Amino acid sequence: MKNALSTIKENWAWRFFSARAKCLVVLGVFTVSLQIVNAQSVESPRGAEVFDNARRTAISALPPEKKIRLSWNFPLERQTPDLVFKVYHSTNLSIPLRLWAALTNIPGTLRSVEILADKSQEFYIVTASNYLGESDYATR
Repeated sequence: MKNALSTIKENWAWRFFSARAKCLVVLGVFTVSLQIVNAQSVESPRGAEVFDNARRTAISALPPEKKIRLSWNFPLERQTPDLVFKVYHSTNLSIPLRLWAALTNIPGTLRSVEILADKSQEFYIVTASNYLGESDYATR
């Protein structure tokens, strides 16, 4: 009796799994066939107005990115292999310089950097740093 009961449970579980698997297979085949039948090239009715194939340019509503270039002088005789220039920035001049956020580090072989200016008003300051420590903030 116990053997017959376990056989009935196993058959029921197999039939349940089998029915579920069959439904999933049929659903998958149906979905794939719909995708194949409905696959068409996508064309915009105004595509010729927006994209000019001869010039390969697109009309864009986004403004160009504004970038600024920071430049500074540093004596070559004081340059060391581990020299790094640190650029700090803030949108508020009333904040003490020591609390300004570090924006980026520049290798000591460079004397300028181009930075994305995404705020309406932003202030920058540069320091030099090497194994001896970090310099004071540049004053000009």
